[in-house]
Amino acid sequence: MTSPMQDETRPQMLNQGVCTHVLVSLKLRESADLQQAMSLMREEIASTAVLYLSGRIHQWFSQLDERGVLFIFGTNDVEEARSLMADLPLVRAGLADLFFARLGPLQPLRMLLQVP
Repeated sequence: MTSPMQDETRPQMLNQGVCTHVLVSLKLRESADLQQAMSLMREEIASTAVLYLSGRIHQWFSQLDERGVLFIFGTNDVEEARSLMADLPLVRAGLADLFFARLGPLQPLRMLLQVP
């Protein structure tokens, strides 16, 4: 009997670079009208709270050096995250820019497991 650590499929699985979450950066555009943005803020916060309470957003953070926020979505599909973000008021109003990044397990950990 082999242990899970000796399973022949383990190296193949680890080499795939598995996406486990999607990071989304939402930044208020430099050209954005601040009064317009502030008038949408209550609706924006409520919309993101719904995404959090429904389990779509796993974590959210303020960007202290920028005018924006970071969301970590519990999906491995960037298009799903893009679709959810498209419904936010600041995005619909054209006041925010979005950046999406696929996240996965820390790749240098492979060195500990001697996986190429």
